[in-house]
Amino acid sequence: MVLPAHLYAFTDAAGCIRELLRHYQEGLTGLLALLATPLTPWQLAEWMERNRPWEQISHGSRNIAASGSEAQLRRSWDAQRPSREASRGHTLPREWRE
Repeated sequence: MVLPAHLYAFTDAAGCIRELLRHYQEGLTGLLALLATPLTPWQLAEWMERNRPWEQISHGSRNIAASGSEAQLRRSWDAQRPSREASRGHTLPREWRE
């Protein structure tokens, strides 16, 4: 039994994690597609798929959305760091090679 801080209790934690990972991967794929044109995190957040139109999202929630799009970009950038460093001939830290 999983008792989250919001919504309702559920039992399939592994399934929930798989769904969250799929959801975030889809969001990241969409985000990266938007980067064909340089955009600010705010502009990215504005163009990302949402559960309602951007105009209907409160200003505070828009700030959270912009922070979220920036966090996704950082995560993507950090995930690619080992291959970027290797392509430049840098020695990778031991924990990245394991």
